[in-house]
Amino acid sequence: MVERRIRSVVPLYAAGAVWIICGLIIPLYTLWGILLTAVLSAAVYLICGKLFPGQVELVPEKEKPIDTGDAKLNQALEAGRSDVNALKEIRGQLAESSGEKPAKGAASENIQGRTAVLAALERMIKAAEAIFAEISAKPDKAPMVRKFMEYYLPNVVKILTSYVKMNRIAGSGDNTKELSASVEKNAPMMAEAFEKQLDGLYLDEMLDITTDITVLEHMMKGDGLTDEAM
Repeated sequence: MVERRIRSVVPLYAAGAVWIICGLIIPLYTLWGILLTAVLSAAVYLICGKLFPGQVELVPEKEKPIDTGDAKLNQALEAGRSDVNALKEIRGQLAESSGEKPAKGAASENIQGRTAVLAALERMIKAAEAIFAEISAKPDKAPMVRKFMEYYLPNVVKILTSYVKMNRIAGSGDNTKELSASVEKNAPMMAEAFEKQLDGLYLDEMLDITTDITVLEHMMKGDGLTDEAM
């Protein structure tokens, strides 16, 4: 997040008011009248700027494009980022609907199902954001997530978008209920797939660390630095 200052309009209006007031009491058709009014207007603008500094708000920092050296892959990654933003929008819609009171006669399972999907969606977003963070730091890993970006991610967005629409249909039929139940059942599986994709990005590092630990353990045993060696 970055800070963005929104300037107050009060100083500008106050400076403009000075010209209107001076126009009533000072001959603005003279040079000295124009100069005097300009000085007064500037002074009022500066004073009001101190008194009304405006507001500071936090806005999301603009994401830097990932350059992998492959134009098509770069395009896929940008599309993937858009899909993650779509998942966040879906999260907001589900969070809103999950907080609603069920309609008269509606089964409580509907609310529970949406809550389960929302929990899985939180996992998906968290994993996807971590994937992008790793790719941003190490663009050479981008080919490892090409299929994830081009197929899995957009299809999950499509499925969850349809799920939100189906849940908004009042008095939905058996087919709609069955499809919704299928999404609710498989949402945790989708989240797990996202997390496994993230784990795959760290596979080489994990193997290196495991090897380093094994070598270190043997060296410490050989030098008599562990309880087991003693």
